[in-house]
Amino acid sequence: MPEDWPEGFGAVIETVGVGVHIAKRVEKVAEAVIGRDMTAVIFGAGAIGFFTAMAFKRRGMNVILFDPKESRRNRAAKWGFQVFDAYNEVIENDLLSQIQGIGPDIVVEAAGTLDSFTNAIKLV
Repeated sequence: MPEDWPEGFGAVIETVGVGVHIAKRVEKVAEAVIGRDMTAVIFGAGAIGFFTAMAFKRRGMNVILFDPKESRRNRAAKWGFQVFDAYNEVIENDLLSQIQGIGPDIVVEAAGTLDSFTNAIKLV
């Protein structure tokens, strides 16, 4: 990283890079389902989950985020994402009602918690 860049800038770039990398890896899946809208579910609306959501949205995907923190849900909602409280919502029922009962095309676990991992596996 260039020495004249602000301190901490590298951490932001790395976090954005993770989200963009995930989205690029998913493009091959997207090619297989061309002709219909794709839905991605992301557990965790922290930095990595949020930037992954942004990268998916830029590629035209419908993105649904789950996070227990109200501040993260509010930020994501301001950017136009569908958001749910990861602890207080009935994840499978609410989610399936949002995506016509067929399940998501992509599930990303970006929270690093056992609960989010368990819920992500249920949707795969």
